[in-house]
Amino acid sequence: MADAPKVSRPLQITVGVVLLANLLDLTTSLLESPADHLWPIEPKPPWQLALQAALVLPLIALAWTRRARVAEAARALPIPRPALVVLGAWIAIAAAHVALRAERYPFSPVTMFSSGAPEPTDELMHAQGYAIVHPDGIEVISWLREGQPAFARHGFGWDYKAGWTMHMYAQTHSAAQAVVDEQLAEEGSPPAVRVDFEYRREDGTLRLPPGQRERP
Repeated sequence: MADAPKVSRPLQITVGVVLLANLLDLTTSLLESPADHLWPIEPKPPWQLALQAALVLPLIALAWTRRARVAEAARALPIPRPALVVLGAWIAIAAAHVALRAERYPFSPVTMFSSGAPEPTDELMHAQGYAIVHPDGIEVISWLREGQPAFARHGFGWDYKAGWTMHMYAQTHSAAQAVVDEQLAEEGSPPAVRVDFEYRREDGTLRLPPGQRERP
């Protein structure tokens, strides 16, 4: 009897990733998340849940066949056994929080990957922020972009955490204005102003509302 054909390693990895993504999509559908109030997710039909649950079985089988290799790799790590146990337990608990989009201090939910996003429309949206007013238009400063050195437009030199902090609190803390003004002055850019602005989600077009230039 001829031997069964061997499955190539790249194909095995691809199948494993797809099965793992299916499991993550299934588990993130089981519990409500703090982010669901923004764009509620429609419940899945029973047939889809059953199909996704069935696809968990081959993932379990795949993981079972690799258990010895995973254990060997873990033992080979240059980490003392007690520390390895503690670290492994922490990773397992954190993974469970991610999979269920749950939050139990000190673990936070990862909700950005499993919350529905509205379809792009030409609806005019309103927001507040800091902007540089140029003669030919406005540049609303994106704090998250400034927190990515490879894509930043200004020289703040922030990492992602600093950009996120500004994204959350720049509009409510007066000290943020001084930080922004100092950097823009070094660049020779016009000072930033706190503005209410309008944008279209469909194409990202920005503009100040008629008659509105700056807010205190």
